[in-house]
Amino acid sequence: MKNLDFIIKNLEDLWRRRFRRMSKHRNLKVCLYNNAMKSFKRILSHEGTFFGALVFIFVLRVVYALSRDLFLSGPDAPFYGQAPLDFVKYGFWSSLIEGAPFYPLGYPAALWPLAEVGGTKWIMLAQVTQILASISTVYFVYRISQMFLNNEVSKIVSFGFLLGPAFIPMSGQAMYETTLMFAFYLYLYLILKVQNESRNHYVLACSGMLAGFAAVIHPRVIPWIFAVQLILLGGLGLKRSFVFFGFFLAPVVPFLIRNKIAHDVWTLSDAGGYWTNGINLGSLGTLFKNGIWNAMYFWSPYSGDAKRGTWFHNFTLYHEIKKITQSTTFVILIATIFALVSIIAWLLGSVLIIKSKMLIGSIILYVPLIAWATDFLTIGDSRHRLTVVPLLLIGQIYAFAWLQKKMFHKGSILRTQNKVQPAN
Repeated sequence: MKNLDFIIKNLEDLWRRRFRRMSKHRNLKVCLYNNAMKSFKRILSHEGTFFGALVFIFVLRVVYALSRDLFLSGPDAPFYGQAPLDFVKYGFWSSLIEGAPFYPLGYPAALWPLAEVGGTKWIMLAQVTQILASISTVYFVYRISQMFLNNEVSKIVSFGFLLGPAFIPMSGQAMYETTLMFAFYLYLYLILKVQNESRNHYVLACSGMLAGFAAVIHPRVIPWIFAVQLILLGGLGLKRSFVFFGFFLAPVVPFLIRNKIAHDVWTLSDAGGYWTNGINLGSLGTLFKNGIWNAMYFWSPYSGDAKRGTWFHNFTLYHEIKKITQSTTFVILIATIFALVSIIAWLLGSVLIIKSKMLIGSIILYVPLIAWATDFLTIGDSRHRLTVVPLLLIGQIYAFAWLQKKMFHKGSILRTQNKVQPAN
């Protein structure tokens, strides 16, 4: 019995020493983790870090764009690269503008002054201007996020948007998305800012003009704008909403009149004829089947070849996996899992935001849903998702913030704070 007691006592002493060592190591790991997170938070919270990153990425994108034949390599470049020159040569009202009226004319009209003053260097001028607009959009998204997230989380959203690989070539190509995002997110920032400022008529007018400018760049954003204005109707009121739509029509009406004079159509673009012609031919079943595929392509990293996700100019993870595994099926499986996680995170984050900040949460939920629905009705492509990526990121990062807060309770860099947003 004495030997047994001795053994038990030794085992108990051994366990106590081992437990103390484990506790010490665990406390050391927790301490290291907390210190690392504090340092990261300190760096991230410094304004110089954010603005320095914006300047650095701007320079990198300019160097990347000007070091290769990038501008005319976009999928719509045969039109968007020529139309600004046609505006210079023939004028706004001419029927000889390349691609019209199938393509909306807002983007080439925005490039028109650059083609006018830039001469033989107009493409370089257009690329630098677009890249500046792209970097500015990151800042607008940051300011929108700040309305209901703390600074650190807002910067995480912005860095996620800033470092997205698809936006590197896109900002230097003849593609409408960069200019569209600049106009839409500046409009969204201003309209959220102005809804509780009843006397700020100048900002209201600017938001309306920017929304109209976004509409003439691509009409697919018109339902997004109507949804945002409907969501914010309570804060804006009917009178200011009518004022907004008056300024919204200011850029839209000249383009409608122009297309009527030049092409005898009262539209910003007649690309919707794909849908109406299909109905007239009695192929509604085919259209529905194609719509399902369109909806799937909206969430895919690519359409067709795996490199298509960033239009052949820089690598994608999926393309590298395909090169290594030689398996398209495996790439599709990985892409499907990632897409499902992205969708679920965005939906969860949107619902969580709606519970505390209903108006901004509704915008984050419904604008991407409408963008998805318009792809179902027209042409599905992963590039159409890019314009709503900032809203998707806000929902997704908010969801991960909520999960991390649930797990760690305090000290998490993704912990949101109850900042009162103007959109509530």
